[in-house]
Amino acid sequence: MNPPTVAIIGNPDKTLVPQVCDKISRALAGRYSITDTIFDLHPGRLQQLKTDYLIVLGGDGTILAVARATIAHPIPIIGVNLGKLGYLAEFSVESLIQQLDQVLMSPALVAQRMTLQMQIERFHGHRETPVVAINDVVIIAGPPHRMIQMEMSIDGRRLTEMSGDGLILSSPTGSTAY
Repeated sequence: MNPPTVAIIGNPDKTLVPQVCDKISRALAGRYSITDTIFDLHPGRLQQLKTDYLIVLGGDGTILAVARATIAHPIPIIGVNLGKLGYLAEFSVESLIQQLDQVLMSPALVAQRMTLQMQIERFHGHRETPVVAINDVVIIAGPPHRMIQMEMSIDGRRLTEMSGDGLILSSPTGSTAY
């Protein structure tokens, strides 16, 4: 069995990313093949990745951006926390390097995550482009910021009607669920 391939993606706004990438690359060298090293979160580039794992350097926002961009062809994401929250970025640089072989060689450690798909249908029948979310979807009234009427359906089945300032739908993933 060939060792898994890895792409490293770093948030270009995080100053530590180049040196952390270099440190992780040295830890991978000789054991795993690095297919890409990207310091760009442009969805077009991320959608083209062909690799077994993504090591994402940043915080939860970086992981969510990468997950949204690769959702059509999901690749397991290993999050290295260089941000603040770290609900999704489970590893520090040191802990990932210490556990690298276990993480990359144990497919059973990959956790499937629920996604949400939401589409707004306006009263006059116009449907907005569907959006996919990993953690949450927020619907708020735009200007003039009055209470809005909403009807919710799940998988085409009408669930309820409600009025309010907005609505937050959350998956179990990320900080919103907590």
